[in-house]
Amino acid sequence: MPIYQIDPAKKSEIFQDVLNELGNIGAGNAATSLATMVNTTIHLSVTTVSLISAQEAAAKLFPNSQHTTGVHLNIVGEIQGKMLFLLPDNANADNLVSAMMMGMDASSIPDEMKSSALQEVGNIITASYINSIATMTGLVIDESVPTVVKDTFDNILASMGVSDEKLLLVQSRLSAEAASVSGFFMFIPTNQSFSILLKSLGLL
Repeated sequence: MPIYQIDPAKKSEIFQDVLNELGNIGAGNAATSLATMVNTTIHLSVTTVSLISAQEAAAKLFPNSQHTTGVHLNIVGEIQGKMLFLLPDNANADNLVSAMMMGMDASSIPDEMKSSALQEVGNIITASYINSIATMTGLVIDESVPTVVKDTFDNILASMGVSDEKLLLVQSRLSAEAASVSGFFMFIPTNQSFSILLKSLGLL
């Protein structure tokens, strides 16, 4: 009986299609949840979905080692790893907080309230992507309480114990009535979890 194998080029195309679907489902769920929270229309569009190394992400997104703001949490369950939702600069962080606070001027919002808003938005966005991964793979996945992080990308990775692991990078743009924001969602599974994830998606 002949053994049929997927052509490498076709397999790569299928792999990218799966990544795109993960990104778009997560973005759609996140936009719906955020819109419900702030009672206004939210659009969260995905511009790029890719699987790259942590160091490639650093060179691509933060070439000048600039500071970034975002939310970090741990993934537990049938797969383990880290998740990050990062904003490229303070301007995007302020725009996001303003959008979530019904257009309030970010400069008039206390730092504690800003951190709380970022934490809530990051929690919603990461939970939406976790749910999309769980739905597509059938895996049981849970998350820790999110933590707001402010530092260079390299320092954030180092504090998480991440060196040059592979990560799923989703570059997106959030638009609301009050502001437009660019952001990055990153899923960094352990090596073992990465293999489990690929098998669950039928890609290994």
